[in-house]
This record gives sequence, structure tokens and C-alpha cells, in this order.
Amino acid sequence: MLILCWVLATIYLVFAVLAIFSPESARCWSRWFDTPIRLRVSTIFGIALGAIIYLGRNSTYLHPFVAFYGIFAVVSSLVYLVLPWKFVRKINDASINSSDSWYRFYGVITILFSFAFFIAAHGISR
Repeated sequence: MLILCWVLATIYLVFAVLAIFSPESARCWSRWFDTPIRLRVSTIFGIALGAIIYLGRNSTYLHPFVAFYGIFAVVSSLVYLVLPWKFVRKINDASINSSDSWYRFYGVITILFSFAFFIAAHGISR
């Protein structure tokens, strides 16, 4: 489970740097989910990932955060899986058309998630 936390910390950090320094590249990643099959497959992956994270929460150093993230990943993925495609398309279009400042703000929030997963995997030395 600690390896998964390291992987998530790295992925979040890469996306954060991308969103802060190159919002147009982050916008391209949002466009990747513009087809129904890609979105549905990624939501099924999100449900599986959230369940794995939640079940392995006790082997991390930050139990409450990891448990919350696992539950959040499952619930948000289920919402995207259940919503009709036209509503999901509107949400995705709003994300793609948002300003560069919004992508930079998202990048800062993503750095916080990356740091939380780093602490969950590594712990805090005293």
C-alpha cells in the first residue's frame, strides 16, 4: 500500500507542476476524457483504485486521509458512472473552458494532495 501512496504522490506532483506551469497542457489532459468510453473505463478504474486504497488504509501513516480519499474516489467515480453522458459532457466542457487561473489553483490543491500522500507513505520523522 505504501508503494501505491508513493505512486499517487508522484502522479499528483506531475499533474500539479503541469497545471501550474503549463495550463494548456493540463487542458489537453482534460480533453482526453471527451469520449464516453474513456470516461467510463477511467471511472471503473477509479472505483477499483478507491476500494484498494480504502482497504489498505491501515498500513499507511495517515489513516484518516487515506480512508477519506478511498471513499471519495469510489463515490465520485460512481457518480460519474451513473450520470448520463450529456451531463458528464457539460461538466467536462466547463473544465476544459475554464481559465488558466483555475488550472493554476487546481495545481496548488494537487500539490497538497501530493504532499499528503507523501506523508502517508513516508511518515513524519521527529
